[in-house]
Amino acid sequence: MKHLIFLVFLFQALCLRAETPDLASFDLPGSPSIAKDSVKINVLNKIAYDYTSRNSFLAEKYSNLALESSKRIGYAKGMAESYKILGLAFLGQARYPDALDNLLDALKISEEMNDDAQKANVLNDIGYFYHAIRKYQKAIGYYDQAASLNKSLHHEQNEIDCRENVAECYISLNQYVTAKELVDILLKSARALNYQAGIADAYQNLGTIYAAYSKFDKALPYYLKAVPIYAAINDDMNRLTTLNKVGKLYMQREEPTKAREYIQYAIDQSSRIGSADIELTGYLYLSKIDSMAGNFQGAMANFRRFTTLKDSIESAGKALKVEEIQSNFLLKSQNKHISLLQKNMDRQDLKMKGKNTLIYIFLIFFVVVGFLSVVLTYFYRQKKDAVLKLEAKKEELEMLNGVKDKLFSVISHDLRSPLANLEANLSLMETGDLST
Repeated sequence: MKHLIFLVFLFQALCLRAETPDLASFDLPGSPSIAKDSVKINVLNKIAYDYTSRNSFLAEKYSNLALESSKRIGYAKGMAESYKILGLAFLGQARYPDALDNLLDALKISEEMNDDAQKANVLNDIGYFYHAIRKYQKAIGYYDQAASLNKSLHHEQNEIDCRENVAECYISLNQYVTAKELVDILLKSARALNYQAGIADAYQNLGTIYAAYSKFDKALPYYLKAVPIYAAINDDMNRLTTLNKVGKLYMQREEPTKAREYIQYAIDQSSRIGSADIELTGYLYLSKIDSMAGNFQGAMANFRRFTTLKDSIESAGKALKVEEIQSNFLLKSQNKHISLLQKNMDRQDLKMKGKNTLIYIFLIFFVVVGFLSVVLTYFYRQKKDAVLKLEAKKEELEMLNGVKDKLFSVISHDLRSPLANLEANLSLMETGDLST
């Protein structure tokens, strides 16, 4: 089972390399534009998710690009979706521990965001993980959680899908009665909603249940009802898988002509959609049909086609892995170069900031010195003017003082003689010597 899943996705990688979108049409993670644009991250995740069913390596590449960009801008929803897609991609490559780790990371982020719709999708994918590694009881537990959450969100179609997955687990556990009871309920619900994918899945599961009981006449009509519905909704993978089951049913009924017709058609169409598992299974069925008919040469030819296809898948897988390693190395080198450039730019910015700081200091210094010069000059002139005024006042006072002294000198000189005569007369009068 594990090897078959791995071979399937390696073959898809070989068939779909021509379909790879040009990375030049998207900005790389180091580009500022994608780091600021969540829309481009959503586009990368959409491309990655489309590749999960056809080419797990391309799914890994695009989801890694989206994850790096989401981390750079802190886009939680983009991170959750990228981790989920990486989990599915690693599951396709049989890297089971990595797959589970990424799915659990997606679940953790979804819970932190309180995004119940995203959480339901991740829970369903974790269920798909355990389903793929045949731990059916654990798968049922996660499918049930996802279904309950979708029910609370009134996402009826998603709830039906989760319940269909539970039914497939019951079929794998050979609990056909429980599976049929559940599928009958789901078919009724899908019809009420006119949900064509749910109706087709229910028909396919009913066909598988009846085929397990070897009730081929009941199984065949359900398979044949599912095929045109899958065609109408463009679900080629399930359509061709169902046609392979129809071929197997005719093979079990020992109708090799009809069996070959359906299986050969499925093989021819599988190369168009890049589905290696359908083609590999088809060649094994054709080999068994030829062997049952006694056509051992045809049986060997179909078995050689099976082994050749398997070998080419392994070779393509090795080449793609080498290419992926080289691409990752170039991407890491580019990111390292971008990081060095960023560091160099940071250093240049620091130098410029240092130079600008010095310039600002000098400017401030000159402004302060200039201001102080103006202030000091102003006070100096004020002081000088005051000194000059004081000196002028001093000279004026000295002059007035000189005038005063001269005036008093003249007055004293002019009054001295009259006063002396008056004093003499008064003295004579006192002594009586002065005659009247």
